[in-house]
Amino acid sequence: MDVLIYFWDDRDGASFSGWWFGPAVGGDQVWAYSPDKSVVPPSSQWRVPYDGPIDPTFNVQAVGSQEQQAYQQLAQQNQQYQQQAVQQAYPHQEQQAYQQLAQQNQQYQQQAVQQAYPHQAGYQQNLGQNDWQDAQRRQQEEQNAVQIVRQAIHRVRTTGPEALDQACAEMQDVLNKMGNECGGMWQRLQQEVFQATQMAAERKEMYRQQREEEEKRMKEREAVTAQLLQDLSQLVTTAEGSISELKEKLQPVMDTNNLDLAEIDKSTTGFDEVKGKAKASCRACSDFLLSKRFAMEEARSVVAETREQLVQLQRKIHGAFVSMAQCVKGLEAKIDGAHRKEKAMKFVEKREELFRKYDADNDGALSAQEIAAFARGEYSFEVPTQVIEKLVNVYGGDKRGVEKKHLVRVRQAVGVAREEVCSSEEEKGRGDWFQKPEEVAFLQAALARRIAIVAYSNPMHSGNFCWPSADGSHFEQVSAMIIHGTREILQAETQILLSLVFVGVTAFLSVVSPTSFVRSAKITNPPRSDFPPVGLVHMPRDVTFASKVAVHELLHTLEPLGITAKAWLVGPRKLIVSDILKSLQRVHLDVQESAISKFLEALTDLGLVEAGEVVEDPRRFPWQRAFKIFQDMRSPVSANHGRRSVEELLNRAWAQHEFAVADIADEVLDWLQHVGDARPANGRADL
Repeated sequence: MDVLIYFWDDRDGASFSGWWFGPAVGGDQVWAYSPDKSVVPPSSQWRVPYDGPIDPTFNVQAVGSQEQQAYQQLAQQNQQYQQQAVQQAYPHQEQQAYQQLAQQNQQYQQQAVQQAYPHQAGYQQNLGQNDWQDAQRRQQEEQNAVQIVRQAIHRVRTTGPEALDQACAEMQDVLNKMGNECGGMWQRLQQEVFQATQMAAERKEMYRQQREEEEKRMKEREAVTAQLLQDLSQLVTTAEGSISELKEKLQPVMDTNNLDLAEIDKSTTGFDEVKGKAKASCRACSDFLLSKRFAMEEARSVVAETREQLVQLQRKIHGAFVSMAQCVKGLEAKIDGAHRKEKAMKFVEKREELFRKYDADNDGALSAQEIAAFARGEYSFEVPTQVIEKLVNVYGGDKRGVEKKHLVRVRQAVGVAREEVCSSEEEKGRGDWFQKPEEVAFLQAALARRIAIVAYSNPMHSGNFCWPSADGSHFEQVSAMIIHGTREILQAETQILLSLVFVGVTAFLSVVSPTSFVRSAKITNPPRSDFPPVGLVHMPRDVTFASKVAVHELLHTLEPLGITAKAWLVGPRKLIVSDILKSLQRVHLDVQESAISKFLEALTDLGLVEAGEVVEDPRRFPWQRAFKIFQDMRSPVSANHGRRSVEELLNRAWAQHEFAVADIADEVLDWLQHVGDARPANGRADL
């Protein structure tokens, strides 16, 4: 038998607090008791039995390791037999097996008592061997019965609400079967069973109330979820309806080709209102979903169905946004195409009108007199006679005059002659060369250093966004400037070296510049031995034609060859009213500050500008619709001068495009002249 000494606190009352001596902790079979409250068991002053007087012969002392090991082995064997007895007694209650285990348990009890408590030998002899064994057997049987009943009570206390009825029935059944064997503990066990039954009933009632409240809350959540899903579904239906209305509004325009701007404007009357309605309805769907999603998923009982419906509604919302974007982009493409078509038609019409204007005899060709009239009327310039004779001889065909298809040659020849005259000393300062804000600033810095500028681009490139463009008179002017600049360099009668600086864009790098050995960021051919110093002004954000990798590859290739090269990285600049006004006034454009403010507001409404920053490439954005705000702008250069100047400022704000080096022109040109060993003469500033 396993004999224990343990301390029991005052949970059952102060009279039960103290040190106890028995076979189990908290059991009803107790051999001795001491009310002592010390932290170690007292060696004497024990009451035997627990409610009897103090037995002076009962002493407790530590036991050696060998005896203690024997006691532990006996205790473990006794515990195994007790467990077998409990398992066989409940629920099967096989009496024969129980009695056999009880007899074996009795034998181990006797061994434990004999080894652990030799002082009770006299007590055993006084009672008689048989009577003492019977008393021990009855006491053990009572203890086993009490333990079985209390195990049933413990199951009731720990069982969940769903199985309480079954646990209570089993507890009562165990009490009825084992009650007669519990001896003096019968009444106490009845009370414990009654208390456990009451507590089980209270737990069941509390669980029932909690379950009803939870079901009520769940139904309320399900109702809220259903209502929110219905509201979202209605918003989605409204959004889809507004998108359908938008499509119907644009359908005539999208199905018809070759519409001009007037026809598009007429067909899309009220489009902005319908688009705003569609955008607001789509935004309402997304805002509702973001703000109400958590509330819709609170009903855990239907969360799977709710999420499935939300996925379907999200797809519809996304589809509505996509459809709206496609409609808007489709219309913008139509408008952009109409703008291009109108521009081309106006250019052709203007060229035809220009030719008819000076073809006085309507014979389809310009005679020498008509070419002279053309130069006087368009350029206020008296073209030299030898220039006119050369034009008639080369392009006159049957000598009656230059045909309409060669009008561009006439304009180019007149432009070259005019540029030569304008560059002479008596005409100094009166040159007109494709003036735009950034280019003017650059040219002022260059001419102040007596640098002859030769600019080059590829005007025949399809989709060319860089100047000069082949569709206007500026192409001839730039060509004339190239010829004149080169001639001035080659024929200069001076001992002072003139710096030759090629200024160009991406097309220039791939056609003329010795940097053409770099293609797609790879070295295709080794650089020439006479490779000149190169300054690269690179706009990392402008990735349409430029490449940061290609610039790095160029510098990396030239460095080990001892060739001087340097790159300047320039970033975009915000659009500020005062800066725009100053830049436009630099090129003699008369514009009001209030008009610039309205222009920026219009660009913001179009989506090109946010907080002063250009967020899309202006070269691919139909911003020209907002340029009508500058209808009162006056320019002494040309009708398109103002639009091109504004376009350059937008390009600069997007990616520092074109002559982005204007702000650092002095630094770049000084570096080029220094590494090229050029000695600037007396500076001049023609612009």
